[in-house]
Parts: sequence; structure tokens; C-alpha cells
Amino acid sequence: YEAGGDDLYEIQSQVAESIAEALRLQFQPDRPTATATVRPTDNAAAYEAYLRGRLHASRLVNLDDAREAVRHMEVAVGLDDRFAAAFAILATSRLFLAHVFAESDQFEASDRALQRAMELAPDAPETWLAEAYHFSYADQNYDAALARLDQVLAGGPSDAEAFGLKGFVERRKGLWNEAAVTMTRALALDPNSYTTTVVLAEMYMRMRQYDNAELLLDRAIAISPGGELAYVQKALLHLNALGDTAGARII
Repeated sequence: YEAGGDDLYEIQSQVAESIAEALRLQFQPDRPTATATVRPTDNAAAYEAYLRGRLHASRLVNLDDAREAVRHMEVAVGLDDRFAAAFAILATSRLFLAHVFAESDQFEASDRALQRAMELAPDAPETWLAEAYHFSYADQNYDAALARLDQVLAGGPSDAEAFGLKGFVERRKGLWNEAAVTMTRALALDPNSYTTTVVLAEMYMRMRQYDNAELLLDRAIAISPGGELAYVQKALLHLNALGDTAGARII
């Protein structure tokens, strides 16, 4: 069966309802399920581009994925200039290009996308999450980032990306043990998060928990075999933990 563009909403709703019902039965059997029905856009082509961009946005620590996320989100907002969720991810994707990959010309474009998301949907969790990324990476205002993340998690306590970013911020504040717990919780919610897996592995390397780091890096490579960062970190692991120069070269 091949779904057309207009069927994407129906499929997403069915999947969301199934997941929500399974979680409700496991954790809150006496509480009725509440499933969001608001569509982020009425343009099916824009929504398809958004979904493709979201896949790449889940691996923003890879340069190619960050660029692909930007490309797809630009298509989405070009088709619907009121697509707030797409502007939010576009802002974060450009921020990663600027901050992580030193493409400094992306800062201004990231700010514009974030401002547009805030104009369109100032109280949306997607906008708050984009603001938290901005506070974390652009401003290094970690208290403001945590405040925004607490807002996101108050309304969506199973938001794996928010937990992953919260763990990153806690690490930046020097709260290493708390960060490990928070990131582990993020991975329990989304075991296929390449970014959180690699970030937690790198943190374990710094904590000299090399076995845990290697397990996570192997998982990251399995999640995204083309992602370069996990290979770089594993090479560093061989150098730091084993003094294995030959093994690092092979990786």
C-alpha cells in the first residue's frame, strides 16, 4: 500500500493513537487517552517535506544530516509560510550548522527562523524547544534553557528530545551524574536517538566509563552507519582507553 500525501495525516493519527493507548494501559489505566488532532499545516507537500526534515533533524550532529534538515524545512516553509513547527526545526538545524560546524553565516538565518516560529506559535512546545536550543548553544544561558525545557516537559513528559537536551545542559552546568540519568531516560523513551546516544557516549568517555561509552557508540553506528561522529568518537575511545593507535586508524 502506498499512501498519498493527504493520507499522511491519517496514518500519523492512527499511529499516535495506538502508542498513546499502549502507554495509557501500561502507566495510567484509569485515565482516558488524549490525542492531539490539530494539523501543523494543511499543505500535504509541506508536511511531507517536514517529516523528511525531521528524520535528518534527529541526527543534527552529522553535517550532512544538518544540511538535509535545513533543505527539507526550507521546502516546507516555502510551501506554507505559516508552518510554525517547520520554522522551529529550521531554526535549530541552522543553529547546529553555525555552532557545531562553524558555518557562521547560519546564525542570522537561524535567528530569523526562530523569530518567525515565535510570531506564529509563541506557546507551542516546538517553539519552546527551539528557544531552549538557542539559549543553550547561542547564548550559553543554561538556566533559561532549563526553564524552557521544564515547560516543554510539563506538557509532554515523554518528550525524548527535550530530555536529551536537558541532559546536555546539565552536563554544561557541571552536573555530570544528573546529566547521565537524564540522557538515559531520553534513550529509554527513544532508543534510536543518534544524537543523544553519541552525546552520552562522549560524556561517558570523559567520565572514564569506557565500556559504557563503547556500547553506546556501537549502538549509534548501528542506528546511522553513515554518521561520521560516532566513528570519530570511537577512534578517540581507542586512543584514550586503550592507547590503541592502530585500532583508531582502522576505525
